[in-house]
Amino acid sequence: FGISMAVLTLFAIGMLGGTYLLPLYMQRGLGYTALAAGSMFLPVGVIQGVLSAVSGYLTRYVRPLLLSAAGILIMALSFWLASRFTLHTTHGHILFILYLRGFGMGLTFAPLNLFSLKNLTQQDMAAAAGISNSIKQLAGSIGIALLTVIFSARTSYHAAHETVSAAQTYVEGVTDALRVVAVITLAALVAAYHYERLQELNARQSRFVADLTHELKTPLTSLIGYADLLRGGTLDAERRRTAAEALYHESARLESLSQQLLALNGLQADGVVL
Repeated sequence: FGISMAVLTLFAIGMLGGTYLLPLYMQRGLGYTALAAGSMFLPVGVIQGVLSAVSGYLTRYVRPLLLSAAGILIMALSFWLASRFTLHTTHGHILFILYLRGFGMGLTFAPLNLFSLKNLTQQDMAAAAGISNSIKQLAGSIGIALLTVIFSARTSYHAAHETVSAAQTYVEGVTDALRVVAVITLAALVAAYHYERLQELNARQSRFVADLTHELKTPLTSLIGYADLLRGGTLDAERRRTAAEALYHESARLESLSQQLLALNGLQADGVVL
């Protein structure tokens, strides 16, 4: 759950940070009105809603992490393409980038929520959902603050070192910040990869514990059975000797298993006294 929240944090910084920067580019750089800039985002919400439902259905057949990784890559690509915007970028090209971004977000949200909550108990679900929403809002606020600082600093830098129009320096400041958004979004993919590795490690540990339990159960069952026979006191000498040999054999098996476990943990048998 913790690693999935780290993925969500990085994802939210990129998502909400990009939502903050793109309207600024369209209004201050291209001269769009607030209504015109906002209306360009309406189809993005529709695309995101449809893809969220589709990706939720696809999690039955495809691993959630693969869907999330694909969505994060598409979002990072959209931010990288947006970082190449200029004063002369066409309306159609901007729409294409926004639709690509909506596609990536829709592909990411449902699988991300699924693999963040699937290992929790029913009692923890409500608290986890609340934590997830809080982290998303907090990460978005941090992202907007961070990108505002980067955008303002880069705009001032371009204004001081270049003899271009104010609109051009503004656009260059926005595109520099969008490059940072693309990098942060890719960082979410790295965190998701480590989450997958951790899941594989947990699965291997679970299999190891199950196999170890099986290996211990067989000799212990034999030891208990033969010990009960000896405690009964009704066996003749030959049968007592057979039971004692069986006890020795199963005890030796347990000792061999313990030595293998010590070796597995990097301990030297001659340095450990059992």
